Amino acid sequence: MSHPNLCGSIASHASRVGQAVHNALYQKLDLPFAYVAFGSEDTAGAIAAMRALGIRGLSVSMPHKERIMSYLDSIDPLARDIGAVNTVVNDAGTLTGYNFDWLGAMLAIEETGVTIEGKRAVVLGAGGAARAVAFGFKERGARHVTILNRTAARGEKLASELDVEYGGDLGALSASYDILAHATSAGHLSQPELCVVPDDKIVSG
Repeated sequence: MSHPNLCGSIASHASRVGQAVHNALYQKLDLPFAYVAFGSEDTAGAIAAMRALGIRGLSVSMPHKERIMSYLDSIDPLARDIGAVNTVVNDAGTLTGYNFDWLGAMLAIEETGVTIEGKRAVVLGAGGAARAVAFGFKERGARHVTILNRTAARGEKLASELDVEYGGDLGALSASYDILAHATSAGHLSQPELCVVPDDKIVSG
């Protein structure tokens, strides 16, 4: 393994924010780790580098969350059920994938005072983040979960795999929901101008 223990993130666009936060925490807790944000579209190459360099852990972001699974030695059952990985741990050469996105998303919602159980939830998107959020809504007892996505095939596939409803493209959003989760690439560095849904479709209060 490297010295100090090397950790990092893999995404199409590297995040300086995540790198700064992790390294500040390592320093504050006096942990012998260093965190580097790696920007790459090459999933196979990232995993090969993780093995070769002894990288202890990787945070996984788009576009790697789903496709990275085929390169790992082991996948946590929850991550397998979700169909996406957001964390890879290197334990003496064995790479295991986990998913904590779903829990983080649910806690973020619940910390606002919102109870998810019994609510109608809509998830915009059908990628790795959307998978985790939709899974989380089901785990927390949402009464009804609907996927909306620009590409019907991806939206229908996700809905089928998680046993939720596919409601059409983003323009199909109606007022019949209690919780709206944005899990598309809109606002990401790769698509900063992309509009999600019209303002008159957003319910507040």
